[in-house]
Amino acid sequence: MEKFTHYLYMLIAVVVVVFLINSFSPQKSEANEIALDSTFFTDLFDSTIGSSSFKLSNLTVVNPTGYSYNQDVLISSAIITSIQPHTATVPDGYTDIDLTGYTVYPSLVNAHDHINLNWMSHTRRFIKESAQAWISDLPNHASYLSAQAEKAHFDTFYKNILSAYKQIFSGVTAVDSFQTTNANKVFISVRQPNAYYTHSVYFNNHDPSGWDLALAIATVRDYYYGDAVATGGVGASPWFIHVEEGVDAVTKQELDALKDGDVLKPNTVLVHALGFDDQDALDVASAGASIVWVPYSVWFITDAVADIRTWLDDGINVAMGTDSQSSGSVNMLNELRFAKDIVPSLTYQEIMTMATINGAKAMQVNNTIGTIEVGKDADMLIARTSFSDPYESFVKLASEDIVLLLRNGRPLYGDSSALMSPFYSHLNKSETVTVNGVSKFIVGYPTTLINNINTHLGYNKNFEYMPYDKDVSIPALSTPVITSPNGGSDYSTTQPTITLSGTVDSNANNVLINWSETPIALSGGQTTWSQDIALSAGVNYFEVRAEKDDTGSGIYSNFDKLVITYLPLPSVPSAPTVSADSYSQISISWPSVSDATSYYIYRSDSPSGTYSNIGFSSEASFTDTGLSAGTTYNYKISAVNSNGESSQSTSASAKTTILAGKRIVQSSDSGGSVISPLPPTNLSAVAGAGQVKLIWDASSTVDQFYIFRRDGEEYPYLASVTSTLSVASSTSTSLAKMEYIDSGLENGTSYSYLLSSVDALGNMSDPTDAVSATPTAPLIPVIIKINNGQANTTNTKLSLSIEAKNASNMLLSEDKLFTNATTWAPYVTSTSWITEASEGLKTIYVKFKNKLGEISKIISDDIFFGEIIVEKPKVIPKVTEISVAVSEGDLVKTPDHYNVYVAKYINDKRFRRVIANPNVFNSYKHFSWKKIKMVPSNEINYFETSDLVRAIDDPRVYLLVDEDGDNFTKQWVNMTYEQFITSGYDPDAIFVINIKERDVYTTGEDILYVEPLIIKNEPTATITKDTNASSTDNLGTALVPLSNILLDNYASIFVSAISILILGLSALWLSSSTK
Repeated sequence: MEKFTHYLYMLIAVVVVVFLINSFSPQKSEANEIALDSTFFTDLFDSTIGSSSFKLSNLTVVNPTGYSYNQDVLISSAIITSIQPHTATVPDGYTDIDLTGYTVYPSLVNAHDHINLNWMSHTRRFIKESAQAWISDLPNHASYLSAQAEKAHFDTFYKNILSAYKQIFSGVTAVDSFQTTNANKVFISVRQPNAYYTHSVYFNNHDPSGWDLALAIATVRDYYYGDAVATGGVGASPWFIHVEEGVDAVTKQELDALKDGDVLKPNTVLVHALGFDDQDALDVASAGASIVWVPYSVWFITDAVADIRTWLDDGINVAMGTDSQSSGSVNMLNELRFAKDIVPSLTYQEIMTMATINGAKAMQVNNTIGTIEVGKDADMLIARTSFSDPYESFVKLASEDIVLLLRNGRPLYGDSSALMSPFYSHLNKSETVTVNGVSKFIVGYPTTLINNINTHLGYNKNFEYMPYDKDVSIPALSTPVITSPNGGSDYSTTQPTITLSGTVDSNANNVLINWSETPIALSGGQTTWSQDIALSAGVNYFEVRAEKDDTGSGIYSNFDKLVITYLPLPSVPSAPTVSADSYSQISISWPSVSDATSYYIYRSDSPSGTYSNIGFSSEASFTDTGLSAGTTYNYKISAVNSNGESSQSTSASAKTTILAGKRIVQSSDSGGSVISPLPPTNLSAVAGAGQVKLIWDASSTVDQFYIFRRDGEEYPYLASVTSTLSVASSTSTSLAKMEYIDSGLENGTSYSYLLSSVDALGNMSDPTDAVSATPTAPLIPVIIKINNGQANTTNTKLSLSIEAKNASNMLLSEDKLFTNATTWAPYVTSTSWITEASEGLKTIYVKFKNKLGEISKIISDDIFFGEIIVEKPKVIPKVTEISVAVSEGDLVKTPDHYNVYVAKYINDKRFRRVIANPNVFNSYKHFSWKKIKMVPSNEINYFETSDLVRAIDDPRVYLLVDEDGDNFTKQWVNMTYEQFITSGYDPDAIFVINIKERDVYTTGEDILYVEPLIIKNEPTATITKDTNASSTDNLGTALVPLSNILLDNYASIFVSAISILILGLSALWLSSSTK
């Protein structure tokens, strides 16, 4: 089949055999009918328009990438020949048109419509999860059946011409439609691309097990059938397909079906894509495919909005379209405004870009239209603008703002003023219409068309995309007006419900809000209406129309609209949980509120009293301090977010504990005298490791004991212990031993305690005398290591690594008896030691002392001072070839092991690093288990293993240490570049990871540089990595981090270069001086 390398130019003449009026079963007499014969829309322009030349003077030229003021645009033979700063000069043969104060834009591109469905009235709104479910349910709805009753009155000719005017009145000169035939490839000079169309993957089957991609592709809806889908490369014609027009689980599998069928290509154009997730968007971006965003239609069907921001941020070419009248917006101008209303974060410039050049790119006609550029076709829109931002003016254009619409240099629509006469004078067939009070010329005979249609229908059918004042025998309904809330102006609110109200034409029977299936019924002559509406969080969009339903098919007005952004306050928190921590502090916590960012805490002295704000918290907890002992406090919580503050929760209370002091004596219920209990006797405190045990005698006259622990100068309440003796079981004052363990204490710190006895009535005794104890932990020497365990050294300065538990001081000596070592040094984990330069075994002894003065046993380590001859290690040959094609960044594994690796190539080196666990794997969105390549076990060593990583924006290089197969520790390689190289590390082996993976690993101790051994008769030294050293060397010299590797390298190269240069100059001087 012949390949089409450019779009089909619209033929000026349409040769269509149209049925005569009586073939439409007319309901009125033939005398009232206006015949549409085969010449109705032929010979639209005179023969000179294609060769005419125009100078459009002193405009503002606006493109998707920027704009310029005071420009002249020259058009000759329908091509833009020049764009330059304004001058008074007019080239020979050009007609000068002064457009000072006007703005020129690229004409709009409607990248998705169904031109054979724009005759339909809009269906009433019912929400479904997908378009497939919505279409299946259509026959059950009266509005659809009413529309079908009109179908007999619209043959293909009427449908095509109506769709053409839908585009023209909204500034569109290029449209893509899913229903195309030979007869409608050209109509009223609105162009369509050469393209291929497949309705959808599901093809009327919503069961994925029955999907047949080959069958779906075979049902291409265009007579230009070819190899577009099969080749799918650059230059292949665009292939349009509905994909994921819904949010249900089944619909969300449609893109996977395309990927599995290998038809996601650069020429693929995906219409709707509502169900795409982040990974889907990345896949589309990677394939270079385009998406057509049709926000109104998918909102109308599913009440959902696609993630357009992610698409744009991922660099996808996103175009815009209207869809058909059955579910879509009125026209492209309405679609632009709706896009901004429903996604306020979109910029006006982004919307213009999607509606012009991006649509042209999707259709592959961007070399001729989509921007105002020299050499492109004169497809442009000249407009009156109302805003300082020309992009905002573009998005808010109304049909009456269009001063001139050109398609390939030919005038389709514009002002009928004298200023535009150089253009519309070339029209052979046109009408003058009034659009919102502005006189307009329009190509062809739209009023004749509409009158003919209404004559056959017997009533006035309102085509909203025909915005002119229509001269018909049945009066149209005026547009209703929203007067409340907020005077009918867009606004934001924190209230969850509103009352929508306004005025309406007295001839209307109903008011429709968003095409609702349950309209507001009006009584005869009623001119006001109202309805209570619950808002959804975010943007709430309302369209209000009037309806006259006398005919059964419906007569509709144009619509008024209102956008309300509901900013819901956070939910009210549940009652808090409160508990006294001490005599002066209460802890408060509550279940977190999902839509809250912080919380206010309120306090009152009584449950029904006034609650005062005492603070806020970003967490679902708060600590109230500085309180009075033995006092009850009441608390309430409110939730806060950017929209405001919720109501307060119900209250909860807690009572602070008491302080140790004089006894408390209360009256008994039966009256009479009360004897307070005696203080506990024989209280003692026994210290342990991190704890103190209190022991005392208990009496049967005591119900419980209060324990107080010293804090500064006071003894706040710590705990209570119930007596082990029952008052009822004995009449004596027999004693028993009781105890309490206070744990979690700091060893080496003294703690003091008081106790009081409390009887069953709450009477409390005087406190005991204070007892004290100091918890201690066992002093345990662990290790001393010389030079990180090296066997020998020739340096008298030794590096010591030391570890002991619960030590405060240490004593070092080369004498086991510590004869001359008397000064205890503070305990540190690393230090240096100077030994004598005599060959032989050197032993360093250390013992430790804790805060209590206890001394540990002695431990030691030794090192040989002198040189040792070491055999050269054997070299294992590397694998030089691999049978599997592995690219940079590929995932690989062997059949006999579960480890998965990432491959890396740099110069002639090859590395692999292991993926630690599934959490790390899932932190990379582009990783897929399906994409892992299997490498034979004997070939995996083709890649050298590397454990060196660096996170993005983190200059530190870490060594990953495998602890148990799944859990890794990261250790900072804290050394200079030279030390890094000397230690045997390769900078090329460093893998870059994301921050999330870095934070998965626990942090181990830094790896510091260790001087290499000098080995006799061997050119290379064995290098040992110290994983326990501190972050500075023993002399306190600052170590240069690995982030300075490049700087150090360049400095070394620079010094070397200067040295070579000096040596060369010296040689030249010496040579010349001897001659």
